[in-house]
Amino acid sequence: MPVESRVIASRIEGLEMVEIVGIGLLVRPEDPADLENDLLKLLNEPERQRELSRKGSEIARRHFRREMRLDAIEQLLTGLA
Repeated sequence: MPVESRVIASRIEGLEMVEIVGIGLLVRPEDPADLENDLLKLLNEPERQRELSRKGSEIARRHFRREMRLDAIEQLLTGLA
């Protein structure tokens, strides 16, 4: 079962989905003030924390179920045989 937690990640190529699907915040790399501002925002907005956590958990349940991972591994191994 996924743990509900918020995501704060660096705004780098490949992590855009964090904001697009609404599971977290992206901060500018090497910008401690940006990180501090987002952390303070989350600390002061408990409803936003809950919403980010809920969405992240929902996405994890929908897309990363154990059965899906096992199917992907099986397909990979079958392709190697």
